[in-house]
Amino acid sequence: MERPRKQPLEAIVADVMTRDPVTASSRQSLGSALQLLRARRVSLLPVVEDGKLVGMLTEHDACWSLSDLEHREIGAEMDPHPQSIPPDANLREAARALLVQERAGLCVVDGGRLVGLVTPRDLLRASLDALDAALPKVTTIRMVPQGGRLALAEISSLIRAHGGDLLATVREPVAGEDVAYRLRISAPNPDTLIELLEARGHRVVTSTSRGRSDAAPSAGASPCG
Repeated sequence: MERPRKQPLEAIVADVMTRDPVTASSRQSLGSALQLLRARRVSLLPVVEDGKLVGMLTEHDACWSLSDLEHREIGAEMDPHPQSIPPDANLREAARALLVQERAGLCVVDGGRLVGLVTPRDLLRASLDALDAALPKVTTIRMVPQGGRLALAEISSLIRAHGGDLLATVREPVAGEDVAYRLRISAPNPDTLIELLEARGHRVVTSTSRGRSDAAPSAGASPCG
């Protein structure tokens, strides 16, 4: 079950980390570690004994000793003092530790036991989620205005009053003698705007919403004043 997301400023390492990461024993061979890293498509391999974190092996470490991989143990090449962070640390602490220590990842340790792994990819994904949450959605509304004419100043004022922006308008014919307008708006709550438009006698035909970053103008559409 997916864990509910916290607000970006409230998020902690436990919210974004990879739980139950693939691990190895210090007594395994470097050859088996390299096979495991490549099979799971990861570059970090926490080394655990009896649930306790005892080291970290990277793909670079495993490849460093190209000879006798099957007989050389992980314990001989691992970092016995890997950088760790508690699960309740905030994301700023994790990012700073990754930058300062120049690490490819941090072991998340609670009471000496490995509970997860956090990497720059995890922090980048959290940053993108925060950006998506902060940016308003772009909504395209296709509507037939009351009386057949679009009162652009009135519509713009209504949208701005509810924290949005009118990005573009396109005039297009519909079935019968009606004329529809396609409005592209950026607003935190487009459903409220649609209700207000309908309450003022405008007929909303369709509406679609998408994220600001992937919203592109329709091909062939030309804005009109």
